[in-house]
Amino acid sequence: MTVVLLSSQHMSLPASEPSTLSALTARQAKVALALAQGATITAAAAAAGLNRATIHRWLHAPKFAEAVRQASAAYILALSDESKNRRARALAAVDSLLTDPQSPTDERLRLALAILERPLAPLAGPGHARFGARQPAPRASSHPGKCNEMQQGVTGCNAKTSS
Repeated sequence: MTVVLLSSQHMSLPASEPSTLSALTARQAKVALALAQGATITAAAAAAGLNRATIHRWLHAPKFAEAVRQASAAYILALSDESKNRRARALAAVDSLLTDPQSPTDERLRLALAILERPLAPLAGPGHARFGARQPAPRASSHPGKCNEMQQGVTGCNAKTSS
């Protein structure tokens, strides 16, 4: 596994939280950044020339743990910003292709159709049925021996209803 470290200069922390990386030793800051970016303790230890037990001990120190937390938040923010920038560039490229009269008509049409076939936004996120999540089973009837319309196919529900 290769550990790629962003420097703390490339990650911006929220203004309300001063960086605690500056309060760490250079080696601790390197490990904190590696952990914040998803490196395992083993990989971070190897990259810094440390024993894993040292990092485990550091993680129990409030100052180091807070530095890792802040660096993680900054890393996630940096990734989010980069993702937004890439989406903006992609949309600009699509717009350019759609509006450029020099673009081949068949490519513009194919792109326009692909855009029209896409949903405007995710329906309800990862838990929604469209994303492959299982739908909850209908609840059992509170009246033994009777089934409502939603429960007709549910195992254990009587198919016969009494009047």
